[in-house]
Amino acid sequence: MRHGAVEDFALHLRTIKRSEHTVKTYTLVIDDLVRWSGKDPHDISAGDASLYQQHLALEQAYSKNSLYTSVEAMVAFFKFIGTDAADGLSRPKRPMSAPRFITEEEVGRLIEAAAKNDPRDGLIVSILAYTGVRVSELCGLKVTDLDVSNRTILVRSGKGDRDRLVVLPQNLLNGILEFVKGKPGEYLFKGNGGGHITTRSVQRLVKRAALDAGIQKNVTPHVLRHTFATTILRRGGDIRFIQQLLGHRSVATTQIYTHVDDAMIRNMYDQYGPEY
Repeated sequence: MRHGAVEDFALHLRTIKRSEHTVKTYTLVIDDLVRWSGKDPHDISAGDASLYQQHLALEQAYSKNSLYTSVEAMVAFFKFIGTDAADGLSRPKRPMSAPRFITEEEVGRLIEAAAKNDPRDGLIVSILAYTGVRVSELCGLKVTDLDVSNRTILVRSGKGDRDRLVVLPQNLLNGILEFVKGKPGEYLFKGNGGGHITTRSVQRLVKRAALDAGIQKNVTPHVLRHTFATTILRRGGDIRFIQQLLGHRSVATTQIYTHVDDAMIRNMYDQYGPEY
């Protein structure tokens, strides 16, 4: 049975608008830590936390990314309950991996295949591809977030609870307006239960569209987010402009897109490289 402090921690994470994925991941880490230590959370010491980190690294063979997340969870939890048990923990440096993306031609095929299955699906894939919003952000879009005169839509409570505006191409805006005409409701894309569409539903429809389009790569909503960023970069967009569109707190997060496209690097070298 989960300790009350962990339940309170989960509620706290939801209150500060952390994603359900983060809530689930962090509470699983803390649940495991409490069971492993055999102690009340308030009695867990800095030594216990350090030994648990070693346990995850050596006995459980956690990757650097998983270790990083586990330490983040412990830091957040012990700060929440007001103890210093996480003070001695060090976050492992995570390896930087190039994000996966698809070509512009493949995006066109993907949108076409999604729209052929259902016009709503085509609209969902188009919004992901043309705005770079996260799948959770797309699911939470409301009809009232649209600003027709400025061709923007407000993305509310994104990761880190930072609202931002994203721009919509005119043809996409027209498609959205046509879609919502005569369909009362709070959310742009409704789910079966009367709320908004689920992230799982969006992931499934993107995967189905990729198969229908004959795309062999593993296409997900997040791959479309990466594709949006790399396409803008390839077309000459400034990295800080991309940072703003993606809603990254730091440009350092956005810098990963400067390493993703070997073809772009070759083209830039051919254009600007020396000729002796």
